[in-house]
Amino acid sequence: MKFLKLLLMIPILILLISCEEEINEGRLVVPATISFESDVIHYTNEDIPSLIEGVTVSHNFYDNLIDSLIIDDARVDWDKQGLYQINYYVTTPYQVTTKAVRDVTVLEGREESLKIYPAIIGTKDVTYYIGDELPNYLDGVAAFDLNDGYITENLIIDDTSVDYDTVGTYQVRYSVMNSQTLITTETITLTVLQPVVSNATELQVLYINDTHGAILEDGNQMGLVNIASYIDYIENTEDNVLFISGGDLLQGSLLSNYFYGAPIIEALNMMGHEAFTLGNHEFDWGLDVVLDYFNGNHEIQANYPLLAANLFYTGTETRPVGVEPYTIVTRGDLKIGIIGTIGFGLESSIATSRVTGYEFRDPVTYVSYYANYLRTNEDVDLVIAIDHGARSDTNQGIGQLVGSSRVDAMFNGHTHQNSLTFISREGMDMPVMQSSAYGQLIGHLTLDISRNGLEDYEARNISPLQMPSNLSQDERLKAMIDSYYEQVEPLITTVILPSSSYYSRNDLTQYIAKLMALKTGAVVGIHNGGGTRTDLDFNEGITVAKLYEIFPFDNRIKTVYLKGSVINSLINNFNATDIFVLNNMTFNSNDDYLVATNDYLFDKVDLPFLSGTGMIDTGLYIRDIFLSVVEEQAKIYTSFSTSHEVVFPLGAWLTILDVRRQYGTFL
Repeated sequence: MKFLKLLLMIPILILLISCEEEINEGRLVVPATISFESDVIHYTNEDIPSLIEGVTVSHNFYDNLIDSLIIDDARVDWDKQGLYQINYYVTTPYQVTTKAVRDVTVLEGREESLKIYPAIIGTKDVTYYIGDELPNYLDGVAAFDLNDGYITENLIIDDTSVDYDTVGTYQVRYSVMNSQTLITTETITLTVLQPVVSNATELQVLYINDTHGAILEDGNQMGLVNIASYIDYIENTEDNVLFISGGDLLQGSLLSNYFYGAPIIEALNMMGHEAFTLGNHEFDWGLDVVLDYFNGNHEIQANYPLLAANLFYTGTETRPVGVEPYTIVTRGDLKIGIIGTIGFGLESSIATSRVTGYEFRDPVTYVSYYANYLRTNEDVDLVIAIDHGARSDTNQGIGQLVGSSRVDAMFNGHTHQNSLTFISREGMDMPVMQSSAYGQLIGHLTLDISRNGLEDYEARNISPLQMPSNLSQDERLKAMIDSYYEQVEPLITTVILPSSSYYSRNDLTQYIAKLMALKTGAVVGIHNGGGTRTDLDFNEGITVAKLYEIFPFDNRIKTVYLKGSVINSLINNFNATDIFVLNNMTFNSNDDYLVATNDYLFDKVDLPFLSGTGMIDTGLYIRDIFLSVVEEQAKIYTSFSTSHEVVFPLGAWLTILDVRRQYGTFL
């Protein structure tokens, strides 16, 4: 029986032990309690008080937890009057943490006035945006009196002078009376602003410059279809997207030049383009050719403006019809002003005959004027400047504009650089971007805008390798480009001859100088290396389109007789690869010799050609005479070589492509 009783007791003991453990565990998981005898009152001219004094930590199981107390007073400025809070933490051995908050009032010293008058603590200037809920002027503010203690409930706030619907600065007055009927007043400034945006947002600015007619995908040139696909992707994933450009878009490839830029004008219409900034190569066909797309004179019209705020007819305040100084676009809550300029001094980069009658004035002056106008008269929230140039003095000048003339972001062109820089200034720096050339990169600038304006930015130049792999091709745009391509496909695809060697830009520059001399009977030919834009690879097929890549500009040959002394000076001042001298002859100073050059060099007033005698404009295009020589070589050789005898076709050789346009005949 005793054994049986023992067996019966075992489960009871286990149950009792289990209950005891549950009771103990229940006591263990209970958090501690932190309590304070009073809040902390501190005077700035006294030592920081003991923050443990008057603090009690209690628990129904553990003792001495106060030794584990952690005190965080990092948010308290003990030397500045105000209302603050201290965080107290304690963690039990069972890893249960308790937090308690203790209020701190910091007063400015025990001055005599404080012994008599109450103090108003925590007041600060306030910014209010029209349309928001009215400010809570008591937030973080208290009134304290040495005798009465906290008398915050006695505070009176006078905001009767404030017009909450009108931008401006106003005064708000606090007053409080203690039990002795003594009154203290404090005044703060309330700034009423019109919010830039209702909520913080981003603006995505996509940018291209100097595409030079690079419509088709070719190597690292991504082509307009791929550029459009990236723009479509960003527009489908982001709320506020803006697509702009920085000049020299049209001139430089057969597909664009043949149709005087029309395929690009139409493509930009389809791509949602917002601003086309004028570049120097928009003058290459004569500015009127490009202006017709913007002034109603062409059947194809751009649905975006052509910008050049600093372009004027010489000596006047008049711009050509079709040119605007700025444009305004909206994206969501944002109103954006865009100012375009052509680079200061770029008249020298244009054939004189094409730029005569125009002048380009200092961009800084006109950006400053129109930025101020846009902010003060049009209430724009952001100002973007695009300059088809990359002069440091222009960028610095625009970056240092202040007040209502301040510019938020700037884009460059002309120098074909992959460039992401900034102009240092007070407040946020001004980003400056340039995105290479020939459609090799897309500029992508992200602007972070708060209710108060531009807060931050991120600038990137996106290459094809950095684009998402799942882009959807813009089929509508591709079909439009294909319709142009089909009209000139033989000029693009038909190979006249392959090249027998690799020829550099310098090689080709000297060869065209040689052809100019031989074609016109001159003893000297001169061509500027900047007019030769690419190399010719070994075994590369020479097509009409390839010749447009090499010589994209419609330069004509002009001849003139110059004194030997003048020719000797030219030889010394030009690169050796820019000049061809027949049979390496020498020149007597006082004798006259026939010289051939392109019209870009010929018409420059700082060069001597206009001072010579017997000037002739041959009407021959340098690209055409090169093409004629290649076609003649194709009758004899299996590849092109600069060392083959130069043979020109019989008869006049004028503007091949103009004739082919007129009669619809191709190779």
